[in-house]
Amino acid sequence: MTTDPQHLLSAPIPFYRRRWFWGMVVGFQIIFSLIILLPFLENSNINQLSILMASTGAWVFTSVGWFINLPEYILTSFYTLGIFLLLFLTFRDKNVKIIFPIFYLIIALVSVYLSHNFWTHFS
Repeated sequence: MTTDPQHLLSAPIPFYRRRWFWGMVVGFQIIFSLIILLPFLENSNINQLSILMASTGAWVFTSVGWFINLPEYILTSFYTLGIFLLLFLTFRDKNVKIIFPIFYLIIALVSVYLSHNFWTHFS
């Protein structure tokens, strides 16, 4: 029985489907978001936890919850479960499915935009 040596080796994974690439992209996104939102720490009404939550996507979940009048603790639990689920689905396999990190980045960047505009106008 002859075996083709090419089929014994695993196919190389492209760089954009690897965990380290998306880990660096998500890390740079969080650092970028914190740099944008850190000047709002001078305001005494805004604490570090709210800036960290805003840089990772909390404002998207809370703005949706404000429209349907959900309590704050339910919104926080949806935010926590949603972000952890997206990050878990992103990094669980060696070969990343691109939809999960792209969806996370969209949520996080929209949240930074919403929080920056809100804190700029109402602080």
